[in-house]
Amino acid sequence: MIFTSARFHKTVRFVYLLLVLVAVGCAAQRPPSLIPFDDGEYWVLGNDLVFTIRKTGQRIVVPRGFVTDFASVPRVFWTFFPKHGEYTRAAIVHDYLYWQQKCSREQADELFDIVMEDSEVDSTSRFTIYAAVRVWGDDAWQENTDAKQQGYIRVIPEHYINFPVKTRWEGYREFLRQIIEDDDRADEYPNNTPPSYCRALEEKEAVPVEVGEEPAKESDEESEEIPEPEPGSQPVPESAIGA
Repeated sequence: MIFTSARFHKTVRFVYLLLVLVAVGCAAQRPPSLIPFDDGEYWVLGNDLVFTIRKTGQRIVVPRGFVTDFASVPRVFWTFFPKHGEYTRAAIVHDYLYWQQKCSREQADELFDIVMEDSEVDSTSRFTIYAAVRVWGDDAWQENTDAKQQGYIRVIPEHYINFPVKTRWEGYREFLRQIIEDDDRADEYPNNTPPSYCRALEEKEAVPVEVGEEPAKESDEESEEIPEPEPGSQPVPESAIGA
């Protein structure tokens, strides 16, 4: 078979595109970088975990140095599902939201469900995990509240991340509590303003309105028939909602 120059270049372009798509797919599925403590129950995030909510474009950033044990998800769950899976990223985000507590607990759970959905976790697992945190998550939330009041931290400062190999988190967090100054502890969360992503569910479910029209208002009277939009009118793009 004669392999012409034009056909050869088309083949090269196709192979190149295929390799790029494979590389992008692998990057998207790459698990977060986790450094284990010696107890096997706690891990430190080796790099920032950045998750962009697909519908709204809002970013949730879990900082490098955050210590996670997936405890915001009830332990009984890990009996049936492994800790590392397509929902691992969502579980770390949920742990962070439960520790940070700038969003309400309900908002944190809703964000957990959104991140699982965007991570393409199957619907059965999503429902099971979400139901579990709604029913039993209050204990983890309260434990975090108490721990912060006692001066514990969960985001390890940069110069303390390279801990010895045989270090256990329970002992190390006590060491950090005693050695870290109040100023460094305050830097973990510099202000109490709730991030915009706390309202991600409301913005995700917002209904676009026609340009130039006011959103419909509720009324006790019988609703009137809504006229058809005039020719040429355009709906508000979904990307603009919640901006």
